This record gives sequence, C-alpha cells and structure tokens, in this order.
Amino acid sequence: MSKREARHDDNSRSFWSAPSRSHPYRDCIPALATMHKKERAIAPPFKRFLSLPVITCDAIDTDALGTFTGEIARRGSMKDVAGQKARLACRISGRRLGIGSEGSFGPHPYIPFAAVDHELVAFHDRELGTTICESVLSLRTNFLHLDLNQSSDLDDFLERIGFPEHAVVVGRADGSAPWIKGVQTRRDLDIAIRRSAEQDGGSTIRVSTDMRAHVNPTRMCIIRAAATRLAQRIKVLCPICAAPGFGIIDWKRDVPCSACGAPTERIAAKVLACARCSYRQVEPIRRAPLADPKYCSACNP
Repeated sequence: MSKREARHDDNSRSFWSAPSRSHPYRDCIPALATMHKKERAIAPPFKRFLSLPVITCDAIDTDALGTFTGEIARRGSMKDVAGQKARLACRISGRRLGIGSEGSFGPHPYIPFAAVDHELVAFHDRELGTTICESVLSLRTNFLHLDLNQSSDLDDFLERIGFPEHAVVVGRADGSAPWIKGVQTRRDLDIAIRRSAEQDGGSTIRVSTDMRAHVNPTRMCIIRAAATRLAQRIKVLCPICAAPGFGIIDWKRDVPCSACGAPTERIAAKVLACARCSYRQVEPIRRAPLADPKYCSACNP
C-alpha cells in the first residue's frame, strides 16, 4: 500500500484493498457515516465487488438524526435519513463518495404477528449529484421487548433474543426515564432494572433488545445483505451514459389472470434505470404467460 492510499482523515479508519482499474470509481475512497461500527457489514461487500476501500467518519453524530429508543425522532423516511448521512459523509470527509445506512423495525406488512428488520444503505456521488439506495426486508430479527411484572420470565426472554451477544436497553415503558443502553451482562442488567425502578414515574419497567448495529449481530447481517445489493448495483454501468448504479427501480405487476383476464399482482417485468440520466429499460420475467386465479383480486378477493 502506498502512503497516498494509506493516508486518511484523522476522524476516519481505513479498510483498504486495491481498486479495480476498469471502474469509474477506481481511484475513489467512499466515506461511511456511522457511530455503531457498521463498517463491519458495509466495507466487505465494497471490497469484494468493487475492490474499493471504505473509511468511517467518526465525527458525524448519526444519533442526532434519530434514535431507536425515541429520545430523538427520525425526521423523514429511511431513504431521506440514509441519504442525508451519505451526504454528510461526503462533506465531513471531503470525499466524492459517501455512504449512509438506516434501519427500521416493526410488524411485517403482510404477515400477521411477524416482526421485520428493514435495512437501507444509500450511496451518494457528490460530483454526479446522484444517490443510489438498496434495501432488504427480513424476518430475521430479534426485535422484542418484555414489560416486567410478577409473571414475567426474564430468563426466557434473554434466551430468545440471544443475550448477552445481543445487548438490551432498560427503561420505563412510557419513556418517562432515560434508557440505559448497551447492557450485556446479567449483573449490569440487574443494576439497570434497579436504577430504572428508582426513577420517578409509575409505568412498567421495560427490557428491550438494543437495536444499534454494533451490539446486535443479527441486524448487522441484514445490513451486510443490503450493502451487498448496493455494491453489486454500483458495479453495473449505465449503457447510455456509463454512470455507475444501473439497476432495478420498480416491478411491473400485471400478469393476466388465466380465468378472467384481469391484471394480477404477479410480476411481469422488472424496470431498470440509471441514477444519472433518463434511460430506462424493461425486462420481462420469464414465466407462464397467465397467472393462477389465486393471485387475482377479482377471482380471489
């Protein structure tokens, strides 16, 4: 490694590999905005698929854009916040390329009583003015909480979430007392529960999974999956303007029903587009020309 390649900002840490000589970003070093060691998940795919190093910007307070425990509400969508982090990474590091990541947890949009982890990673090119995003929606999550009472089985809860490898936070269920975060030993958990009980307020003590990436290995795996999709997309150049990031932006869901002919929700084609120019491309999905009536809202409401 040359001195020029090894040199980086004082507020950054380098993850280096020799850049590809055939890609427009071959001499670039993307900067990642993170306080929670997301470089562990994001740097390896960028090294594998793009042969690019990634540095992290420690000077960016990403918690100021929203916290999982609710002290600071997130303003805007996941895409808005991840893009803002990526742009901040460019500005703070002085580099052309920035990366930001954002996660969200809650009920599955289609499967009752199932929780999901939705991870999105954004990549910003300051020179082109483009932002590319990829995301993963996964049922693989330990997003849970337990409100403590006489019938609570704390040991069972801790086993289910993978404690102590996965940390917990402790506080009042109504958020009336500060959350104690990053708890990863039983002794510290007992102390945190006792301290929370001593706080003013009458609401129940709640123990929740700590969803920050550096203390939640399960979440880190989903972030890596999203980063892998993003790196693979960045590798593809637009066939018209050669800008990186040509990829899927939408799906056409209108395969005709075999019984009544009405359009169904079955995917007929994928829509690919460039992040820089207006070029789009529609690629049909190879499958039966007609959809089973079970996918038809008219035949099977």
